[in-house]
Amino acid sequence: MSEEEGEVTSTPDRSLIENAFPLPWDRASKAAGWPAALDELTGQIEASQGRQRALRSADRERLRETLGSMLLGLYALRRADKGRWGYYSRDNNSYGPSEAYAHALVTAHTARTVADWLVAQGLAEQVDGFLDRRVKTFGKGRGKQPRIKATAALQRLLEGRGGVRPENLGHADWTPLIRLKGPAESRGGSKPLLDYPPTDATRRMEREVRELNTFLNSFRVELAPAGRKGLGKSKGLSAVADPVRLYRVFNNACWTHVGRFYGGWWQELPKAKRRHLLIDGEAVIELDFRALHPRLCYQMSGQPLGPMDDPYAFPGMKGVAQRNLVKTALNQLINITPGMHLKTPAGAAKALPQGLSFKELLAQIELAHAPIGNWFRSAREVELQHIDSVIAETILRHFRKAGICCLPVHDSFIVPRSAERLLGWAMLLTYSVALERLGRPGPYPVLAGWSSPKVEAEVMDGLPPP
Repeated sequence: MSEEEGEVTSTPDRSLIENAFPLPWDRASKAAGWPAALDELTGQIEASQGRQRALRSADRERLRETLGSMLLGLYALRRADKGRWGYYSRDNNSYGPSEAYAHALVTAHTARTVADWLVAQGLAEQVDGFLDRRVKTFGKGRGKQPRIKATAALQRLLEGRGGVRPENLGHADWTPLIRLKGPAESRGGSKPLLDYPPTDATRRMEREVRELNTFLNSFRVELAPAGRKGLGKSKGLSAVADPVRLYRVFNNACWTHVGRFYGGWWQELPKAKRRHLLIDGEAVIELDFRALHPRLCYQMSGQPLGPMDDPYAFPGMKGVAQRNLVKTALNQLINITPGMHLKTPAGAAKALPQGLSFKELLAQIELAHAPIGNWFRSAREVELQHIDSVIAETILRHFRKAGICCLPVHDSFIVPRSAERLLGWAMLLTYSVALERLGRPGPYPVLAGWSSPKVEAEVMDGLPPP
């Protein structure tokens, strides 16, 4: 056992290793000293190989890019949580031109070379991966990829020689911003990233997301001191300094399934914390579509709900906890596939009225919402998410043209308080136009989060009749 700066390294915690994050290969740094530091380290790793001849320029570039990517990726994970492990592949099949989401210059050989050198230098710890071909999962062997974690020495090295800091970390330009995933191989399993041939549509989306990221990075988005208290360990690198790098994800190998925007560090914050965000020093407002997916189901079924209708209200169920349970159950019914058994959510026993089981609640919800029964147990939530992603795309484009920062959180949006009315109009009108184009006109949606009933009334009074 060794101890360094109060950091104890011993037998790795298995739970942390099991819950490792993929090692990011797309980190970049704008630190002035980083290129020279990387050149020096590349020379050291090259010298350690004991070669009689110097590497060819192309091979040295691959080694340099792999080393830089792994160092910055490990550093980013460590600055998010010093106990965080990453995983990567040492398999040749995980790299190359066919892997659209991998660094073009990284190879399995260079990844192995760099990882092993970092471990030998005390800059990283590593746990070997394994493959057990005897245990079959969908015809393939089951295994784990190697786990790797930065040490305090790596952090000191990058911050000392290279001047790397969280605030000068960014993302490389090569990383794809439009991602296509296949179906999960098992219930609850990860969804594999798929390669796809670029089209005019994917190129347009890629260009728009890249321009959006550039635009959002021109604003200073941060948490006020009150919002940082008690935040604990978040998934983002830094709730203040992590640069914006949104990307869109489509599921089930289908361009009309999901398409939502991910990657914003503010999306990982609890809603109560997002209230403390500042955009260029100005307080924010967050408006969200209330009960968006059930309302979409009703409108797509030709029976739109009225503004006062609450699909999550249920006889005998009162209070926030019980309403949230109905919300969870209703959305689960829309999401699951036919024949899938729904597990009772955590905390449901306390929220359920006495004498009512979760299974009985599901049956009552299905009966109460019979008009949208064709949406239940159909795994069609991905279609609803695609509709809300198209709405989000339009809203974000509108605010970018207006020069106003707008941060997406799937079915809600965050803007400076001074832009509250504009956001309300944009959300209401964009939803209405999107549903009209789908041949399902109806009333305006219901928005939550207004600063006051007066502002809401002013916005609604300024809208054309639906």
